[in-house]
Amino acid sequence: MIVFDEELQQLNEKLLKMGSLVEDAIKYSIHSLVERDNAVAQEVIGNDRLVDMLDVEIDEESIRLIALRQPIAGDLRFIITAMKITTDLERMGDLAVNIAERAIELNEEPVLKPYIDIPKMTEIVKGMTRDALDAFVLRDAQRAADVIAKDDEIDSLKVAVIKELSLLTIQDPSGASRAMKISFVAQYLERIADHATNIAEMLIYLVEGKIIKHADLTRKKIKILFVCIHNSARSQMAEAFLNRLAGDRFLAQSAGLEPGVLNPLAVEVMREAGIDISAKQTKGVFDFYKRGAIFNYVITVCDEANAERCPIFPGITKRHHWSFADPASLQGSREEKLEAARRIRDEIRLFVLTFINETLA
Repeated sequence: MIVFDEELQQLNEKLLKMGSLVEDAIKYSIHSLVERDNAVAQEVIGNDRLVDMLDVEIDEESIRLIALRQPIAGDLRFIITAMKITTDLERMGDLAVNIAERAIELNEEPVLKPYIDIPKMTEIVKGMTRDALDAFVLRDAQRAADVIAKDDEIDSLKVAVIKELSLLTIQDPSGASRAMKISFVAQYLERIADHATNIAEMLIYLVEGKIIKHADLTRKKIKILFVCIHNSARSQMAEAFLNRLAGDRFLAQSAGLEPGVLNPLAVEVMREAGIDISAKQTKGVFDFYKRGAIFNYVITVCDEANAERCPIFPGITKRHHWSFADPASLQGSREEKLEAARRIRDEIRLFVLTFINETLA
């Protein structure tokens, strides 16, 4: 029994070490952005392998303890919780790497604006991470509940960042690419906060044996359908941006009036923006209609002539039309087509940002 207690303590220590590495990764990834320090960003990226190694070690040790010691009650909950927490910590480390990668890209360009809300978000996120792990060590359910309560503050700051970037882009479209990368940083921080919240929820499970994850189902997501001719580019990009930037509040889908084949230019320029849509399938708008799908908004993103062809969906559905050039009609060399596709992508992102701000205002 004494040996088992020591093994549990070693598992606990590895978990805390992993948490400390992740907290440092969050801190220094933002430092590399604010201070424009690529060397620090590269260090964050390189150190991620240590987080990954601990993730594997903790999982392997947990499986070994379950198999050999056959723990019950509180000890079993502790081991199961440790395995789940490492999954969140590993993902938090990956998100810190994503921030460092965006920092390296942004550091090569002129500063778009002073960073104010991003450092604020970082301090709160770091505190949530630290407090969630402290709650785990101390078995403190109240501290875990306090972590969960802070998640809304992070969500509000993320919306504020996106709103400010949207206004800046309207004033100066040349900053659209930089604004998009900064908005990704805000999104990454918001996701890190979500993972810290997961850890806090798991601590409550460990202490009280009560599962509260997904308990708050009262806030329904706003359902959006983006429609264009072939669902091959514009509607796919709009769907991807809305789900990436505000997936906590919106559920976006897309469809075509005459479904076609995914446009390779759209796939390439979205990948440049850090979003992979290569596995997406084109869908028909009438398939949604026949299923009786209900959307809060239907947004057409094709030319004016085709905007009115979209069917009226059941329920209270608001209609918007955003007009964008069709990437399938672009002319010129491959590089000229890519550059035009990037402009379409950035225009779509700007409209999505504006829609988020106006809808959530």
